[in-house]
Amino acid sequence: MDNFTAINVFLATVEQGSLAAASRQFNITPPMASRYLRALESSLSVLLLQRTTRKLTLTPAGKRYYDRCRKIMDELEQANQEVAESAISLSGELSITAPVMFGEHYLGEIIAQFLEQHENVTLKVKLTDHYLDMFTEGISLAIRIGHLADSTIIAQRLAGCPMMVCAGVDYLRRKGVPTRPEDIAHHDTLLFSEATSPDDWTLYSKGGERFEVSGRCRLRSDNMQLLLNSALNNIGIAYGPRFVFQSSIDAGSLVPVVEDYAPTELTTYAVYPSRRYLPALTRAFLDHLKETLRLDRG
Repeated sequence: MDNFTAINVFLATVEQGSLAAASRQFNITPPMASRYLRALESSLSVLLLQRTTRKLTLTPAGKRYYDRCRKIMDELEQANQEVAESAISLSGELSITAPVMFGEHYLGEIIAQFLEQHENVTLKVKLTDHYLDMFTEGISLAIRIGHLADSTIIAQRLAGCPMMVCAGVDYLRRKGVPTRPEDIAHHDTLLFSEATSPDDWTLYSKGGERFEVSGRCRLRSDNMQLLLNSALNNIGIAYGPRFVFQSSIDAGSLVPVVEDYAPTELTTYAVYPSRRYLPALTRAFLDHLKETLRLDRG
């Protein structure tokens, strides 16, 4: 008996809850579906499903076998889809979102290259420091930095996102330069309100000792550009992604502080709605993003 069909009947039986439903999916009779299952169990010498008159229940061995087979079949179908789509020219509109300053620093060149390669594609880009609901906003792919609490999305790591603590030259001249995490308690701070834990600035000593520090919050904002401008105007100490502050540091307008202590490094992700298969256009842009994004360029 065809083992490949038997595995698919087994998967369908588990996912649809009955042999009758599985048999309808494959246009066979319930007795034939049952024979496929018995043959599969016989070939494996293990019971996969406990059968009663009311329901079917996976055995522990059946659960392990289901998980592995489901993954293999998903990957096979994905491979089939990729090959079928490889000969098709990409077209259509792709909606993406990213943090404001991340988009300003990195996406211009990346998008230009992608559009040059795919002349029938248009991109709709929304830059915002808020996490948008991808389903209600119709977003195909989002770039996000930091902790991902939404379990309904799939995420792929793009790169690390080094963090740093810095302040304006005149602010430090006026208030003094903090050299230890506890020194920040006596300083004015600028907080990003959309961070997972906006009041939690975590630093680590070279020996691995952990410090959670905070000072007097003078400004809380959901926009990193405003926090950068405020640091440049010497309002307080800022904490955020290195790429936000690096050009100002290179120009001498901002100065890193507590440099003997390392901030937690966040992660930059590409996320997309939880679907089994990615549309070809979304997958193509994701692959292009992973290939071309270089956060270490500053």
